[in-house]
Amino acid sequence: MRRLLHTVKGIRTSILPPWYTQLEYVSNASSTRLDTWIYHTSQNTKFVAKTKWVLWSFYLLQSRGTDSSIVWISGSTTWSTITFNYPNVLLRSSIRRNTSTIYTIQAEWNNWTATLYVKNETDGIEDTNTATYSTFSPNNTQFCVWWNTQWNFINNGANIYTAQIRQNWVLVFNWIPCKDSNNVAGLYDTVSQTFKTATVWSIIAWPEV
Repeated sequence: MRRLLHTVKGIRTSILPPWYTQLEYVSNASSTRLDTWIYHTSQNTKFVAKTKWVLWSFYLLQSRGTDSSIVWISGSTTWSTITFNYPNVLLRSSIRRNTSTIYTIQAEWNNWTATLYVKNETDGIEDTNTATYSTFSPNNTQFCVWWNTQWNFINNGANIYTAQIRQNWVLVFNWIPCKDSNNVAGLYDTVSQTFKTATVWSIIAWPEV
């Protein structure tokens, strides 16, 4: 994977602060949660991630709330496909998932239309599904990374390569897998310029870029 770099007077440097080391991806140690501090308040939201999972049970995006406005993308054990559930909407990709492939997954809800886009990065196959929805209840619940619990962002055994959230067409969260100078793994958000690691349990560091 290409390292995120910029050039200063001809010198290539990482966009991360010098005390962080960029990683190819991170995964979870156990039932792990990471809070994003981004909330389900916008009618115009787009989530994009590049991920691979090891186990079949897998959820990619979910808000930490319990009302009908919960948003998540999931890999269903029953259908072995990638699904996006929004109020009164269920979108299911025709792309069959497996545990050795990296996928780009995009979920968007905007102006009463929900969209799920999936691309298999190995063979280049793409699939797009859309549907209209009639309910939007901004509930101020927080999007989180939560592996292998009831409220999941990434379930047990899944890897995060990149992930972004946009609200009202503005980038509000941009995750770079990394570890700090104490070898604690997490995700660096280049928007808020903050390092986020697990609130519960821990995140595993994988190969350096």
